[in-house]
Amino acid sequence: KETLVPVSSGSTEKCLYRENGVYVVIGGAGGIGEAWTRYMVGRYHAQVIWIGRREKNDEIEEKIRRVGSPEPLYVSSDASDMGSLRKACDEIREKYPEINGVVHSAIMLSDRSLMNMEEDVFRASLSAKIDTSVNMARVFGKTPLDFILFFSSIMSFAKSAGQSNYAAGCAFADAFARRLSLDTATTIKIMNW
Repeated sequence: KETLVPVSSGSTEKCLYRENGVYVVIGGAGGIGEAWTRYMVGRYHAQVIWIGRREKNDEIEEKIRRVGSPEPLYVSSDASDMGSLRKACDEIREKYPEINGVVHSAIMLSDRSLMNMEEDVFRASLSAKIDTSVNMARVFGKTPLDFILFFSSIMSFAKSAGQSNYAAGCAFADAFARRLSLDTATTIKIMNW
């Protein structure tokens, strides 16, 4: 059953973030990925690697500069494609053999009613959550990690009109993360923004 749990600022749970840790964020150049990266760089001096579908461009360069030092490394890869994500992982591990955590922050928003949505648009939005979740676990989950963090959405609970594709993708990612937590020693967390 789906339930929302309030976050207590006085939590005694051990922090899994490491000083100078190395973190991969799929969809890192997006809004939430960028904000999380700024926090990690500022607070933990973390080295963050962003994986994104787009080729590196001026907008991404500006986001990288805004983060501060150490600047995120950007790797262009479609994480919904297993081969592309494996190649990106190999490239990252050449430079950073130890990765401490992986974050799924990828989304593809295409807000419109189901009646007005083409099937390929619906599938692309789902793929950003479903295929990326599965591929991320298969590619990065084979080696020891401190955590895997899934950035999801309140849409898993609210299911607003016009966002059925996004809500379905988030609901899958939440369920997949819960199942993954039963099959691995790695700590799995879900954040429903």
